[in-house]
Amino acid sequence: MADVNPLDPETPVGQVRLLISDSQLRKDPLNPTAAGEYYFSDAFISGFITLNSGNVFHAAADAITALATNDALVSKKIRKENLQTDGPAVANALRLLAQDLRARGNRVQDTADAVDGTFLIVDFADPVTPFDVFEAGAGGALWH
Repeated sequence: MADVNPLDPETPVGQVRLLISDSQLRKDPLNPTAAGEYYFSDAFISGFITLNSGNVFHAAADAITALATNDALVSKKIRKENLQTDGPAVANALRLLAQDLRARGNRVQDTADAVDGTFLIVDFADPVTPFDVFEAGAGGALWH
């Protein structure tokens, strides 16, 4: 599968690329005649989309998390003469972006669920004052 260039923002792959700022082909400075590449191939992004049931925000969060993980593994905090890099700080910033994208994806999913009429049933038990204890404290006749 060849990477689409320029990206198509109407497709899920293009939307994920926009969210993760992977929208420009990068050229290899050591091989300027080679074709440019994105950070992630279309196949990789399609995999993230599939893993996240089509939610492009969650797919983008997974892609950013993958970049953060790579940066944390490869980049170190280096200080040498006038050069300073801080790989852990970059990785942390990427993780925060991924967290924001996941929250946004959750909001989009919640809105979609509300529109199509689906909802979640969540069991609730008051951990502080269970009903039977509360009723027993009232002599067993709370509602009489």
